[in-house]
Amino acid sequence: MFIESSDFPVVWMHHAKDDDQSEGAIFTAFDALLDRAKPVVIIGSKRSEDAQREKDSPAERKRLMLWIKQNKKRLRTLVRGMVQIEPSATKRMALKGFLVMAEKIWGYPMLLAASKEEALTVASRLLAEQPVAP
Repeated sequence: MFIESSDFPVVWMHHAKDDDQSEGAIFTAFDALLDRAKPVVIIGSKRSEDAQREKDSPAERKRLMLWIKQNKKRLRTLVRGMVQIEPSATKRMALKGFLVMAEKIWGYPMLLAASKEEALTVASRLLAEQPVAP
């Protein structure tokens, strides 16, 4: 996973083996985003079709859950939402149940888009605090 914030307040989270950040670097990148104390929208994308995220170890999941718990207030306040780009309508439908659970864990809206353009439109609406259809 790689976090790219050059388009802040839109932040890209790429799921690709070729540009993985270390676990510590990802937490540092998230902390830096939250330390800006400005609203942000995260857009998740895959840089290549065959990029598959490896399963996290129990220790990594535990560290992630602890980090979320420690940062829950800042996450809810500053992250307007996450938009996952998924071109396949079938896969988008399958992801909806997972996103409901993820939204409860992270504390901000989790949405789906079919394209980069659609994701950027949703991000703009979230940043403007306009309603977005699920």
